[in-house]
Amino acid sequence: MYVNKCLAVGVPSVLVALGVALAPPAGAWIAIADSPWWNHGVFWIERRNQADAEAAALAACLKDSVSRGQCRIMASGPTCAAVSADPDGLYRHGGSGSTRPAAEGAALAPPAEPGAHIFSSHCNGDNGDHGV
Repeated sequence: MYVNKCLAVGVPSVLVALGVALAPPAGAWIAIADSPWWNHGVFWIERRNQADAEAAALAACLKDSVSRGQCRIMASGPTCAAVSADPDGLYRHGGSGSTRPAAEGAALAPPAEPGAHIFSSHCNGDNGDHGV
């Protein structure tokens, strides 16, 4: 969350300009990547557009030696993305949505395995993992 802090000293147009300059980035994109060889976590990235977010998430995953060079995008979206896992944490399914509940619902929808739970979910501006 971004907080605009300005001193109300000056012309209103200056304050409007400051508010625009300090506003959160528009159109950020979330991408989540993981490796079938690494069932302990995911790599999530927030960037300005889909291509940059997905490329950065894959690059972060591929840097990890446990991935064995095999990474995939599990979920990608303009606001929120989530990944569900089966009870054993092995089978994963991704989804995206305009809110965290919408993304998590998409990740839990078929073809997610019966008994699946949310493994990881992220929205624009998150500072950490919101998964299990």
